[in-house]
Amino acid sequence: MSLPSAPAAPACEPRPSSGRPVVQLLLGRYLADQPLEHIRCVAQTRQRRRCPRSVLSPHAPAGLWRLLPATAHRGQLALPAAPMAVYDLSRLPYAEQLRWRTQRCPAHAAADGAADLP
Repeated sequence: MSLPSAPAAPACEPRPSSGRPVVQLLLGRYLADQPLEHIRCVAQTRQRRRCPRSVLSPHAPAGLWRLLPATAHRGQLALPAAPMAVYDLSRLPYAEQLRWRTQRCPAHAAADGAADLP
C-alpha cells in the first residue's frame, strides 16, 4: 500500500501574470506603469542624464510577493473581493519604503544633493 504523496510546494511566490504590478508601501498601494525590474531611478547624474540603475536592487532589502485581498481597506475604493498579487514592502524599514516612493536607486537615495529629472 502506498501513501498519498504530499502536494508539491509552489515553485515561486505569486507574481502578476499580466498587467501592471501593484506595490504596497507606506500604508498605500501604488500601481506601477511597468514591471518592477524596469522602473529606473529618477535622479540626475553628473552628465545631466537620468540614472540607468533600477529602483529594484539586489543589494537592497527585498519585498515579498503576496496574494492580498483587493477589498476596501481604511476608506479606499472598493474593488472585487478576488485576491491580487502585490509586491509588499510594508515590512521593510521606513527609509527603504521612502526610497521606493521617491523612486531612487540605493546609491542616489544616500546622496542628498542629487536632483530629480522632471
